[in-house]
Amino acid sequence: MAIYEVSGRSTLTTATSAAALVSLRAVTRWVRIWEVHLFYQTAPTTSGGLGLCYSTALGTGTLTSVTPVARSTRATAATALLVTNWATLAPTNGGIGTVFRRFAAAAAIGNGVIWTFDREPLEVIGSAGATSEMCVVNTNATAPGTFEITVVYEE
Repeated sequence: MAIYEVSGRSTLTTATSAAALVSLRAVTRWVRIWEVHLFYQTAPTTSGGLGLCYSTALGTGTLTSVTPVARSTRATAATALLVTNWATLAPTNGGIGTVFRRFAAAAAIGNGVIWTFDREPLEVIGSAGATSEMCVVNTNATAPGTFEITVVYEE
């Protein structure tokens, strides 16, 4: 397995609790997520809240995505994608009760968090199954603002 990194900026500002804003999609191979970095670039309308949860159905339509980069020049091409928008529907999830990592911050640009999963990385099953997306979701019912995201993972 090789280590990859991918960075992008969210574009969705859906003011709905548990709405998916971005995701790491495991397209072909399963992935193990080691770190997730989130930093606000535009301030949320009120205090912001972001969380992580697994999808229960994949987002559909044309994807706006970023392709990861391997840390090693000997690694094979990445198969996962950082998805920042879905043309038809965003992925669904089990709701706010299924969010297992949360971050809350005041409405200010630059607030952020770095989550690490050193003892046990998050595993996302590949092959485009219903749970093949690890979603960053809005944990409040207000416009979340946009944020920079970096994901460090292996596949």
